[in-house]
Amino acid sequence: MASSILLLQMVHQALGKNFSARLEVQDEHVLIQQGPYQYVRHPMYSTGFIYLIGAGLLSSNWIVLVLPTLSFLLLVVLRIQDEERMLEEHFQEEWIYYKNKTGKFFPKLNQPR
Repeated sequence: MASSILLLQMVHQALGKNFSARLEVQDEHVLIQQGPYQYVRHPMYSTGFIYLIGAGLLSSNWIVLVLPTLSFLLLVVLRIQDEERMLEEHFQEEWIYYKNKTGKFFPKLNQPR
């Protein structure tokens, strides 16, 4: 759980003024490709999964592990489709290149440099 908090700090630092809780791309936004974003497209969601799995394991209760993790998974699956579509529309070829070289939640093992 502690590692997820540190990773979330790195995610927010990399995003800077590009962070938004809503799905939106503003004219001054750029496609972040440094920090955790050089390895995965959605490190903020990855940190959420790490945190929930850690909390569930720490609690030693399968309900505390499974229910929040599955609920979060459902929310992420519903949101990520719109998010990736929006990013592709805004950043076009830059997004396609970035999408092909990074993993969605986990780094690709054969990631080109």
